Amino acid sequence: SSDVCSSDLQTHVGSRILQFAGSTIALGRDGAIWVGGLETKQSDDASRPFHTSRLLAKLDGTSGDLIWLSEKLYDGSAADGFSMLIDNQGNCLLVESVYLMSGTYYILRKINPSGEEVWSTWFLPTFNPISYTLDSMGNFYFTSAHAQTSVHLGPPYAPFDISTFKYDTEGKTVWAVREEIPRRNDDPYPAMAIHVDKAGSVTVQA
Repeated sequence: SSDVCSSDLQTHVGSRILQFAGSTIALGRDGAIWVGGLETKQSDDASRPFHTSRLLAKLDGTSGDLIWLSEKLYDGSAADGFSMLIDNQGNCLLVESVYLMSGTYYILRKINPSGEEVWSTWFLPTFNPISYTLDSMGNFYFTSAHAQTSVHLGPPYAPFDISTFKYDTEGKTVWAVREEIPRRNDDPYPAMAIHVDKAGSVTVQA
């Protein structure tokens, strides 16, 4: 299941109140509710007074009780939210964006139903995942757009290159396709969507 909500929310875990900024909620086929977001807290390090953690919780869909909670500290970087998809086997695929000195990077992580990270892989900064989906086997697909020039003084705007990738259930790249698309003069960024049908055919709309 894909994202069903993206907003800020607050939940109680024991005596702790968690503030999920830019939160994302997804529903698994087993009825479990996955909730993720970012939490910024004060740090003991004077050189970096604040740090950001990624929070991920799994809740019982019937009672609302917490099954588990994981927290990952972004050390030396700043995070800017993420999205998630749940595959048919109950695994969570997280797409995270992280700011580093060299630019914005995107990380794909696979989290198993017990909350353990199975693997992770990094995308280059030039590949901004705009749309992503899963097939019935749990393979991950995403499409991204990047301008052929860094100058955005249009209109007219420079053409975009569209890159589409398929990753298998082990996080390995199966294939990648790149092609150019034109842009309307009044639209500097393309609206994109990706879809995989039951036969495995991939359609990208831009």
